[in-house]
Amino acid sequence: MDIQEIKLSDSLTIYKSKYDWKYSQEELIDKTKQNHILIGNNDYTTSAFHIQSNAINHVKKYGRQLVTKLMNLTDEKIDTWVEQHWIYYSNNTTTQPKTALTFHSHPITLTTTTSTPIPNIKTNWTYCFYLKVPTDLSGDEGKLMFRDSNNNEFGILPETGDIILFGPNDLHVPNFIPNSKGERIAICANVSINLHTYKKQTTLL
Repeated sequence: MDIQEIKLSDSLTIYKSKYDWKYSQEELIDKTKQNHILIGNNDYTTSAFHIQSNAINHVKKYGRQLVTKLMNLTDEKIDTWVEQHWIYYSNNTTTQPKTALTFHSHPITLTTTTSTPIPNIKTNWTYCFYLKVPTDLSGDEGKLMFRDSNNNEFGILPETGDIILFGPNDLHVPNFIPNSKGERIAICANVSINLHTYKKQTTLL
């Protein structure tokens, strides 16, 4: 489980790893599309990940292990964790309002489409596992774009099997693939490790 450091600028560093393909790409795509079809989209490109399988759970565990490795935590030092997973799907028919195509970050782990984020569960790391990336892309198509604190922009073109990890405040936006004949499918997650536990105070009478 190797993790590569990628220093994009003095103020922005991201990380990259590879999935071990314990389960095949075909099975993972099948389970991902099953969720995408039965659950539906949250917005133009994302779908919540509710349907479980051994293959999907392995991806989730693998991603969490990468996060804990970045945090220098061993299993015995991990007490609790929170994860929010989603599917990002696009092809050459995917469209989205320009107002929605903005750089953003994931400081809060849990968000919903019907209420405000849960502010006391903060993200340690976000990762995206690229289950399928077309090979007929041109220019900046399909790149994951980042913006540093000096407003410099950097594009990373992931390959199938890549896992890109970045911090909760790192600004990013994925580019569409309008000229591709393929699909771009990613399984992404916000991860929070070892939440502070709030104990209910009791009063002795």
